[in-house]
Amino acid sequence: MKKIFTYFVSALALLSMGSCKSWLDINTDPNYVADAKIKSLLPTTQLMTAYKVGYDINLYGYFWAQYVNQCSTANQYYSHMTYDVTNSSFTSPWSYFYGSILPTLKEIITKGEAEEGNANYVMEAKTMLAYNLYLLTSLYDKVAYSEGYLTESQNPHFDSGEDMQKHIIGILEEVRGLHAKAKTDESNNRLLRTWCSEAISTDGSSSQTPSTSR
Repeated sequence: MKKIFTYFVSALALLSMGSCKSWLDINTDPNYVADAKIKSLLPTTQLMTAYKVGYDINLYGYFWAQYVNQCSTANQYYSHMTYDVTNSSFTSPWSYFYGSILPTLKEIITKGEAEEGNANYVMEAKTMLAYNLYLLTSLYDKVAYSEGYLTESQNPHFDSGEDMQKHIIGILEEVRGLHAKAKTDESNNRLLRTWCSEAISTDGSSSQTPSTSR
């Protein structure tokens, strides 16, 4: 009886060891998408941009231009109303752009250019990139783009506001070129489909010979 009990415990221990790895693998989040598709990433960047523009950036504009005001008994936006601006007041937009929005846009562009049929996603992502760079330039003037976005240097050189305007225009020119190419490709595809249809129709009618009865 003792031997049977010992065998039973040993077998149970072996089975437990085999399933222990998966059971204790708590460092993997099943809800986390390790490799998201660009059709999901693009609307995410649009939402993140809208959030930062509609909250942090617009609040200062609204209050300082006196478009809005808050009740005298409220103090939620007291620092905005009293022009109490410190270095930390603009830390959040900068961190959000460089920590979330710009890396995601770069991922969309990289994935979109690596596969065919994603021209629309690339155009939209580059347009969003230009807009976010415009926001950064408007807020901070000097922006880490050439070495901060393109090459991801740890100690990047900051492009001047004037240079950033040139970069932004260059990105929009790329979008216009992609759009023109997409229209040309679509036009060529329509012509090709028309020619193929006509060729099939012509070939079918020419191959039909009238039957003769004797």
